[in-house]
Amino acid sequence: NAEYMGSEVGEKMNETSKVRTSIQSSHRLEGGNERRQDYESSELRAVEILDRICDTFYNLYFLRINATSGRRFFSKDKEIKRAPFYGKPDKAVLGAPSRKLQQYCLAMMDEHDTVITRAIMKERTLEALQETVCSTKLKICSATKDRSE
Repeated sequence: NAEYMGSEVGEKMNETSKVRTSIQSSHRLEGGNERRQDYESSELRAVEILDRICDTFYNLYFLRINATSGRRFFSKDKEIKRAPFYGKPDKAVLGAPSRKLQQYCLAMMDEHDTVITRAIMKERTLEALQETVCSTKLKICSATKDRSE
């Protein structure tokens, strides 16, 4: 679950990292003290990355099948053939991954939104973000791993 969420955050980080600008970070009523801030380290960028991030999972990931190995996996790649279900119990467990991913994402954001927002403001790459969020100080990844087992 965290891997799928991380890949979506990573895609949005890559999209927004192309923006090379600064933004005004002071209020217009503060007078002549106009402060500018690099967009890449701004709270605005972090909010834009996380805004509706959990909605991206709804009806996005489906059970797919590798044509060569026959291995089933979840993917949003529409070019890969959808995998068949092996009966009703299989469909009950694997049929709605998007909804489960969305619920996981909402729970994760509800618990850790401030930490994740600050990490996005600080880090420039998904790898650095993962290191910060999963570090021993924050323990977000290990906490969610323990809960999901």
